[in-house]
Amino acid sequence: MPSRQPPSVVRDSVSADGLTIALADLLLTKLQVVNVNEKDVRDLLALLLDHDVGPDAIRLERILEATKNDWGLEHTIHRSLSRLQQMIGGFGLAAGQQETVLARISQLGGALDSAPKGAKWKLRARVGERMRWYEEPEEARA
Repeated sequence: MPSRQPPSVVRDSVSADGLTIALADLLLTKLQVVNVNEKDVRDLLALLLDHDVGPDAIRLERILEATKNDWGLEHTIHRSLSRLQQMIGGFGLAAGQQETVLARISQLGGALDSAPKGAKWKLRARVGERMRWYEEPEEARA
């Protein structure tokens, strides 16, 4: 069986041993899902509950680097974060845990909104959702 390369968004962050990726890239793999399901939400909740957003945990700079010229990725991340906010109450988290996750969602969303955008991002943003911006996993494998 041929080995599969990690998606280009995360390829550069695979560790030297090839067994792990950075937390920011793990988060990106979940946030880039257009139609997040319950398993994705659980994974996102676990990541955001257990890991702070900062230089020693989920590196915000890495996420902003991945999105600065990719409107579609940023748009999908915002959609996923919004879905996570809507669904958070259904997973039995304590109030303090929910507050932690919601604060990190707000931090990520605010950073994305205020980050500088590249020309490619700005051009694609003009088109918006009028044109499909994502590939389904089956399409990406073809």
